[in-house]
Amino acid sequence: MNKIQVLLLCFVLFFVALFSYIYYEASRFDDNQISAYTHANHYKIKSVRNDHFQWYAHIMVDKSEGEQIFKLYPFEHKYYSQFTTFIQNRAGSWYYRIPKKGDLYAVIALSTDKQSVEIYELMGD
Repeated sequence: MNKIQVLLLCFVLFFVALFSYIYYEASRFDDNQISAYTHANHYKIKSVRNDHFQWYAHIMVDKSEGEQIFKLYPFEHKYYSQFTTFIQNRAGSWYYRIPKKGDLYAVIALSTDKQSVEIYELMGD
């Protein structure tokens, strides 16, 4: 092989590896976000939605994981917002707003039985 072929082969291998890594990270995005907010090891994803600067995940956890999540944040019984209709207040659920950088913030909602967790990541408000 001459030098041009070797360089071309290295170039192709580099970009295949780069795109494989990007694909892997994109496919793990939801799990990484859920783990970052809840620190839960065992959960079942019920639904995930990601569009227009809004990310939402609904997961089910066992009661012990729910108790650990409850201890992580100072939850309140109601989420107060004048602007966001995306978050629906449910009777008896626990809410906590997690400040992030700039306009980004997150709200974590925990059901009273501590087995259902909803995570909202939003811009603005």
